[in-house]
Amino acid sequence: MFDVYTVLGEHVGWFPTQPNDVKFAYSVNGIQDLAPPSVTVVAPNGGNYVEVGQEMTITWNLTDEYPQGVYCNVFLDGPTFYQIAVGLFVGTNGSFTWEVPSFIEPGDTYRVRVVATDTNNNQGIDSSDGVFTIAGSGGGKSDDPPPCEFPCGAGGGKSPFYLTELLPVTPNPFNQDARVRFTLKDADEITLRVYDVSGRVVRTMASGYHGRGIHDLVWDGRDDSGRELASGVYFIGLRAENREMTQKVVVVK
Repeated sequence: MFDVYTVLGEHVGWFPTQPNDVKFAYSVNGIQDLAPPSVTVVAPNGGNYVEVGQEMTITWNLTDEYPQGVYCNVFLDGPTFYQIAVGLFVGTNGSFTWEVPSFIEPGDTYRVRVVATDTNNNQGIDSSDGVFTIAGSGGGKSDDPPPCEFPCGAGGGKSPFYLTELLPVTPNPFNQDARVRFTLKDADEITLRVYDVSGRVVRTMASGYHGRGIHDLVWDGRDDSGRELASGVYFIGLRAENREMTQKVVVVK
């Protein structure tokens, strides 16, 4: 049974349902935002060079039933994972100007990744087709640069501002090992589990207290007993901040 209220707090009533029948959706101005947004990174899209201290404009296109309700987070994905912009409401054409900070090592290569989240927490993700290169002399990386203010632009030697996110599993599908990464805005008690399509826990990858920042793990496609799992669809679930985030992953043997 579910006790249902409108967004204005008016009580609607109790409704019986089976767990498999439950699907939550928000309605904004009469639009049910059920399909995930589609996002396409336009620039940089590979082959670029950008110097430390230089400004670079990141652009992307976005489509959704209700694009005004979609917010975007922008990441830099390479030898180190940085979150360089959070909570951007951009409509259909996204743009963010970023200054390359001094703590990024010259010569490293990166891709831009944009994650778009709609009013029903559906996500669309896209990355640059190719890598771009950091050029110039930035004096090396800082192990612990000063904190960044919200919203975050990583210029001026500031560190990335993290959200609590479960990042896309790579590669996907996978045969032997999959890289599973998540970020924590603050230190928190977490669990990271693998579920089969019936919802049964087949592997607990992490649990307990974890610090702020990015966490990087590898799943070898086995269950908690060390047995190799069959080919098929599985779900990675991160429990943090009293909410559950999931990513679908396909095992191919």
